Amino acid sequence: MLSKAQLNFIKQLQQKKYRKQHGRFLVEGEKAVAELIASDFVVDKIFGTQLWYEKNLQHKHSFPSEIITQKQLNEVSQLVTPNQVIAMALLPQSNLKQDDLNNELILVLDGINDPGNLGTLIRTADWFGISHIICSNNTVDAFNFKSVQATMGSLFRCKLHYVDLPTWLLAYKVETKLPIYVSTLRGQNIYNTRLATNGAIVIGNESHGVSNEVIAIANHQITIPPFKTSNQAESLNAGIAGALMMAAFRQQSV
Repeated sequence: MLSKAQLNFIKQLQQKKYRKQHGRFLVEGEKAVAELIASDFVVDKIFGTQLWYEKNLQHKHSFPSEIITQKQLNEVSQLVTPNQVIAMALLPQSNLKQDDLNNELILVLDGINDPGNLGTLIRTADWFGISHIICSNNTVDAFNFKSVQATMGSLFRCKLHYVDLPTWLLAYKVETKLPIYVSTLRGQNIYNTRLATNGAIVIGNESHGVSNEVIAIANHQITIPPFKTSNQAESLNAGIAGALMMAAFRQQSV
C-alpha cells in the first residue's frame, strides 16, 4: 500500500530537477523493469501489482519491494495503459576516461531535444554495439519517462555521459588522436567516404544541426545524400540520420 509520502515522491521523480536532487529515476512496465533487473543498474525499490509478483517470485527477495493495487499504479503511472510494475533505480555515475575510448566507435549528441529521438538513438547505438554515448549538457535528459521507454531497455546497456561538449571533444581529439565526424548538410557523401573503425560520430540538434563550435573541432563533415527527386525533403529526422550513419560505419568495419 503506497503511503501519501511515497506517492508524492514517485510523482516528483517525473521531473528532472527532482531526479537530479534525489539521484533516482523511474522505470515502468514489465519489459522495461525486466531489463533493469538484468542490468548493472542499482534498483532502489519495486512497486508491483499482485499479478506481477506472482509471475516474478524469483525477484521477491532480491530488491526492496512493495505490492500495490492497480488503482495506485494508475495514479502514479505515466503510461496510457499502466503495466503491472514501476521501479525506482539509482542514476548511474559517469566516470569516463579518455583512455576508455581508444578502441571504440562512440556516438556524440549535440543538443538533441526530442526524448523520442534520444531514445531511438540510444536503442540504435546498442544495436550496433556502441557502448558510450556522449551528450552535450543541453541534450534532453535520457532518464525522463519518454526517453527511457523509447530505448526499450537499451538505456541499461549503454553508458551515457553529459559533458561540456566543445571542451570534452577538444580533449578527446588531442588525447585519443581519433577522428571526429560531424553530420552536416554540406558534408561529404558518407557512402563515398572511407570511414574509420574507431572515432566519434556527432549528430546535431533537430532544427539547427551540429553547433559551429563543434564543427570547428571536427576532422570530417559527412552527410547522407538524398535520392534525386524534385520534391526533396528538407532534412532527415535526427534518429533516422544517426541510425543510417552508425550502419554505414559498421558496414565498413565488417
